[in-house]
Amino acid sequence: MRRAIAFLFMLCATVPRQAFALDKCVLEDAGAGVVVEIAQDGLLGLDDGRVITLAGVRFPHFAPLGGVSLDVRGAVRAALVNAILGRRVELRRGLRKTDRYGRHIAYVRVSPGGEALLQAWLVERGVAVADTSGDGGACAGQLLAAEDKARKFGAGFWGAGLFAVRSAEDAQRLRQLIGAFQIVEGEVTAVDEAKSRGAMLTVGARGSAGVKVILPKRRARGAEAGVMSAADLAGRRIRVRGWIEYRAGPAITVTNMEQIEVVAAAAE
Repeated sequence: MRRAIAFLFMLCATVPRQAFALDKCVLEDAGAGVVVEIAQDGLLGLDDGRVITLAGVRFPHFAPLGGVSLDVRGAVRAALVNAILGRRVELRRGLRKTDRYGRHIAYVRVSPGGEALLQAWLVERGVAVADTSGDGGACAGQLLAAEDKARKFGAGFWGAGLFAVRSAEDAQRLRQLIGAFQIVEGEVTAVDEAKSRGAMLTVGARGSAGVKVILPKRRARGAEAGVMSAADLAGRRIRVRGWIEYRAGPAITVTNMEQIEVVAAAAE
């Protein structure tokens, strides 16, 4: 356990420090408090009794690595203890204020005068990955920039192999990850649009072997200004993040177009 945590922090230390301010996130003030407890799965307990779920990030879970069981929950908790336990924090929130368990969903920065967004700090060090679904899209630019750095430097769980950009061509591996939050990359080989249900992209291999990306009707048509439609994604190489479902094969349902990054146009 101690070796696993030491290994994580050694990798985190390879990434240069950078502050990520909140000024580009459209969020609502949700007060402040002192962090008095760090529970498993990254939950923060405040001195006023509130329990905080960190918006915009996902952590890995207990996993075998090279034949050795790595206690990733312990490593995540250690990172948070080191960063904010006993410190006063400011909270910001988007449209979703609580989760289904009544816990407050928030972005966090250390106060007074702290410029660093805790979520970006965790992502940059490879302790978490960006989740740009739902309210996570509000700070997508900051979180994705932090994630790019972590991936480049092999920080934290990226270096340990628990975080990875999965190939849409590797259907066997993706089937093993049903129910997990993952990042998948591949070429959009087909677009199936239907008026009643939006659209479905096939990414990677054609036909049933490909990963299905399901876009609700409003998303499929690019309802927001500047958002590409499903048809615009045909032939492009994309990176999509979300929960792997099983729908006659691996699939991801998109709730926010920030879940999709266009990597490049398809090769001629």
